[in-house]
Amino acid sequence: MKKPQFEVLAYRKTLNLGDAIQTYAMARLLPSPLGAKYRDSLDRDDAIPLVINGYLCDSVPTTQNCLFAGIYIGRRLDEHVQWIKNSKYRVGARDPFTANLLQKRGIDCQMIGCATLTLPRYEGPRKGVIRVDDIADNIGRGQYTQSIGHISWVQQWHEAMDRLATIRTAELVYTSRLHIALPCLAFGTPVQIPSRARSNVQQSERLSILDAIGFQYDKPNVIDVSEFSAAFKSFLKSKLGISLEEVSRPIMPNPWL
Repeated sequence: MKKPQFEVLAYRKTLNLGDAIQTYAMARLLPSPLGAKYRDSLDRDDAIPLVINGYLCDSVPTTQNCLFAGIYIGRRLDEHVQWIKNSKYRVGARDPFTANLLQKRGIDCQMIGCATLTLPRYEGPRKGVIRVDDIADNIGRGQYTQSIGHISWVQQWHEAMDRLATIRTAELVYTSRLHIALPCLAFGTPVQIPSRARSNVQQSERLSILDAIGFQYDKPNVIDVSEFSAAFKSFLKSKLGISLEEVSRPIMPNPWL
């Protein structure tokens, strides 16, 4: 088998399908085959560049060959800052909060948004109202949830594909989840988040990306995010020196390569 040029994040301890959705979006852009490293165990050598996006969590390795592209720092801030400083690349933050945080600590950083904003816009017919962890009054959690329990990486990958296919062609999506809202905006799917979801969510600073996009709560949003998509793809191209693939159905990044 052809040796991977790059590695991305895979997950085994996550409880949130949004993590796999972010890796799916990244895998669309990078050349196959892709290797993968589990986020909870990132000790590795520097032979293959590791492209890291999403929520930085518990693992804090020392490797220097990492491109941070669309990250949010959730905890262990001081340790993650030291790790990020080892990178030879400029850092791409997922949201204004993270960008400001890193810039104040002397890290060369720009806000590039999330890989999910690069998903291709859908222009076909739409059908159905979808609810994903919706917390609106008298509605409950909705038809679907991003809370997945402990399932394998292979299962996460296929559930992420199915979830994206479901919201891609919907006529309206109600949700409280960031990584349902962002793919919806990329697809052009109208999406609504209740304003009280912002006060209920843990680490609401993550939602500063919605502020940057111009998202409005308590109403359906259809927003042109092509500027954010272009910025994210330009960042990857310039830092990695590659042409982006943008395939429609990426191959699952393999942690066992």
